[in-house]
Amino acid sequence: MIDMHCHMLPGIDDGAQSTEESLKMIRMAVKQGIKSFIATSHASSRFPASTPEAVRSLCGQIEQKACKRIDPGIHIYAGQEIIYTTDLLDLLEKGKYLTLADSSWILLEFQPSVPWSVINNAVRELAMSPYHPILAHVERYHVLEKSTDYLDELIENGASLQMNYRSLSGGIFDRRATRCRKLVRDGYIHYLATDMHNTKERAPELKETLNWMRKHLDEDTIEDLCGRNVEKQILRGMNNERISDRRNECSER
Repeated sequence: MIDMHCHMLPGIDDGAQSTEESLKMIRMAVKQGIKSFIATSHASSRFPASTPEAVRSLCGQIEQKACKRIDPGIHIYAGQEIIYTTDLLDLLEKGKYLTLADSSWILLEFQPSVPWSVINNAVRELAMSPYHPILAHVERYHVLEKSTDYLDELIENGASLQMNYRSLSGGIFDRRATRCRKLVRDGYIHYLATDMHNTKERAPELKETLNWMRKHLDEDTIEDLCGRNVEKQILRGMNNERISDRRNECSER
């Protein structure tokens, strides 16, 4: 399993606030089957400490500690969850923001009340660029609840859709969970991720969701959603020799 959206790096956004909290989050995730992570700290004016340099440095530091103290097979790749602005492409070209694991894929976030025109125009703009947009926690955007026609158009125009594991947990009267489960069953979602921020109310708790998935989805779909799509589409863009070197370094620690 690969977690491609999480806020584990300490002290640079609203996620983990200390190295110890970072390691506790990783330990919780590892116990549930996740060993590879793309750390996606927020990239926005709200979090000026979340710079590409800080993210890369912290990824190396936390990976080293996690390999020593939790599991030598842990891998942490650098990325960011980028809030959309009209100058996004310019900022990416100038290296102000990170793609996911040095690939051409970016994790793109909007405000929950974003108008359809903004999402649609952003995806169309990015479709004409070298970058591939992944909409972070797509279940949060109110306008996309109105019709799956919007999701069809976004996918047709080149967007991929990420949903949080927790959105699939809930009882039979939970309307949001029911809607999210239908989107997963109908094939609209390309990635599931924890979007973990801490060890309490936004912890990596997957048990209920994974139990539902095993009852209602085939094994291939589960593997695609939980990591295989990330491996094929994002991590394959990394230099194979570099990946091998990182793994060897981690094993030696």
